[in-house]
Amino acid sequence: MIKTFLLPILLLGVAIGVLFMYSLPQYEILKTKQTEKAAYESALAQGAEILALKEDLRVQYNSFSQENRIKLQKMLPDEADTIGAILETDDVAAQNGVVITAVTDVPETIDSRTGGRARGAVSRSQATYEVSSDYQSFVTFLTELERSLRITDLSSLSFAVTNEEAGSSLIDFSLDTNTYWLSE
Repeated sequence: MIKTFLLPILLLGVAIGVLFMYSLPQYEILKTKQTEKAAYESALAQGAEILALKEDLRVQYNSFSQENRIKLQKMLPDEADTIGAILETDDVAAQNGVVITAVTDVPETIDSRTGGRARGAVSRSQATYEVSSDYQSFVTFLTELERSLRITDLSSLSFAVTNEEAGSSLIDFSLDTNTYWLSE
């Protein structure tokens, strides 16, 4: 009778030992793997969403006319085009009777969000223009500069009357400007 009672207790003890020694560690490994699987599935779902968003943006971009794409490129170029910005400002000045006497370009470009260069971030280039003009022509020049496609901020403006001849209305202006571009 003891043998029949002892054998089931011994088998139950071995089963409990196997449970604690083998099954529970394997169960913990399985839970870890399931957590990793859920994280990977979430990452795959996010990747699929990003690809769908990218495709939607591509379709929207392709729906723009070529003329509008050129305007967008001019408004916010993919690279620093300081020379192009200076030439464009010079054209606007010439059309309005404003004479640019000096241009100082600040070669350092500054990321407007992080203070450094980051992919896809909007960066700015700084330039200082010294111009000579009468007041009305200068106001027209600023209005045309504001209406141009290239985004240009006027960060500082100073002026001085240097020509004291009778009847002369020329004023010397100094403009600090910022133009923007996308870092890649």
